[in-house]
Amino acid sequence: MKSAPRIPVQRPSRERGRGSVVSWGDDTKGVDQAKLVRLVVEWLCQAAGGNVKYTGRDMVSAHAHLNMTDVHFMAAGDQIMRTLEKYGVPEPEAQEVLCAIVAHHDDVIR
Repeated sequence: MKSAPRIPVQRPSRERGRGSVVSWGDDTKGVDQAKLVRLVVEWLCQAAGGNVKYTGRDMVSAHAHLNMTDVHFMAAGDQIMRTLEKYGVPEPEAQEVLCAIVAHHDDVIR
């Protein structure tokens, strides 16, 4: 079985008003990276109408401890969109995924 490609994930600085980009490293320390990638892929596939079942927690409880801001939310969405583009996902399908992400904004940003 071929493993999923490693995708570098970045986010803007937690400092408001700063546009610098740093690694997610601090936020994912101790996180099972393979599980995180699997859950993101499951969620995206389900959101896009695929036959994959998302097995993770609901969006509110999964993100509550992260104290994410709109900047973080937009950076995560941008990373996902760039990844879809890199792997040749057609624009209409990529936009459907983006709409699914945006629909959960208030669940992630509290």
